[in-house]
Amino acid sequence: MWKGSLCFLSALLLSGCSNILPLDYSQYEGSDAATIYARNYEGSVGTIYITTYKYVDTDACFDMDTRYELDSNVFAASGNVIKAKIKPGNFYAYEQTRNYGRYIADSRLSFIPEPGKTYYIMQNERIFEIPDSEVISMNTDEQKLFNQYGKNLVKGWPAKNKCKNFMGKLMSK
Repeated sequence: MWKGSLCFLSALLLSGCSNILPLDYSQYEGSDAATIYARNYEGSVGTIYITTYKYVDTDACFDMDTRYELDSNVFAASGNVIKAKIKPGNFYAYEQTRNYGRYIADSRLSFIPEPGKTYYIMQNERIFEIPDSEVISMNTDEQKLFNQYGKNLVKGWPAKNKCKNFMGKLMSK
């Protein structure tokens, strides 16, 4: 009895946490793919995710569907450009957890990518469309890029309207 209960509880927790634990990201291969670029800045410590959400009509909220790790640094990053091909039309969030020694900061930018469009994610401030021909590198001047294309903001969704997480759902029962 005891072992069976323990196995059941472990399976329940693991299945509930499966959408919280990040998966390695595999590029979306469809011809309608949208492309995102972001920079993981030199010295950054933390993890960058691309997360999909689904709208739950009955609760009028957005629930995490899948969470993929795009980049992670336990030690200070040397700096790199992140490029990902994603499926358009979904509710996405570009999320970043940063470790500042004594505290951890989380940020989230929500967006709904359109087919074939290319977007630049500016250090947790905004996401805007850029031409497909724009070359992004660690030397790209973000302010210049924003001055040129910053008015082309991507459509978002109300990310603050998230459903209770798994543990919150468990505790409220």
